[in-house]
Amino acid sequence: TRNIRLPGCNPCASLFWAECLHTNPTLFEIVWLTATATSLLTFGIGICHFRLVRLRSPISVMRGLYVRLVFFAPVFAVLTLASLFFPRALVLARLLQAQYEAMVIQTFGTLLFLILAAESEIKYLGCHGSLATGDKTKLPEMMLKALAEQGPRKHFGVLPLGCCFRPCMEPFNMRARNLLAVSVMLRQFAVVTVTCAALYMWAGLSLSKQRFQRVDVVFTVLRKSSAVVAFYALI
Repeated sequence: TRNIRLPGCNPCASLFWAECLHTNPTLFEIVWLTATATSLLTFGIGICHFRLVRLRSPISVMRGLYVRLVFFAPVFAVLTLASLFFPRALVLARLLQAQYEAMVIQTFGTLLFLILAAESEIKYLGCHGSLATGDKTKLPEMMLKALAEQGPRKHFGVLPLGCCFRPCMEPFNMRARNLLAVSVMLRQFAVVTVTCAALYMWAGLSLSKQRFQRVDVVFTVLRKSSAVVAFYALI
């Protein structure tokens, strides 16, 4: 199904299965059985992790974020398996996968900020200290102070692109505007990914095959560029 992109060109499930079994029955039976087994295994592992999170973590915002991350692999496995058995669901599956991927990346970034805030609070207020009833404006200062203890660094001078400019960079400590920029870099990935996925589905339903292929190139470049920007936000 990798070369089948337009829903109008996708065969119905019965015709698809009949053609596959007629062309090379052994190969497709192995593919379907292997895909089903790995998808069930992935889903089972995800459920086990979900149960561990529920049992070992108290009800909190962080637990809800962990649950979103836990179901990332099972959601992708189920949607991929569905598109393998039902080719017409390929475009819809890609749309749902892109939406969940964007949500998971943004969730992961939020989780990192919460962990940084919690560790900074423990570091400077102690295990029994809390800002719950105090001045919460001190928390950003503690987060920046904790990051500054690592010393000035070339934070963005890493692979795949930043290493090329590393000799020109000056080491610096993270500041409030840098953390704000990181938040924006993560959010843009969610916006770009979901928007491109929705437009991809519209293009697949509305445009001719030749025009759709040209538009797909644009969508791919936008998604990859957005992913690189989000990657630098997570380093």
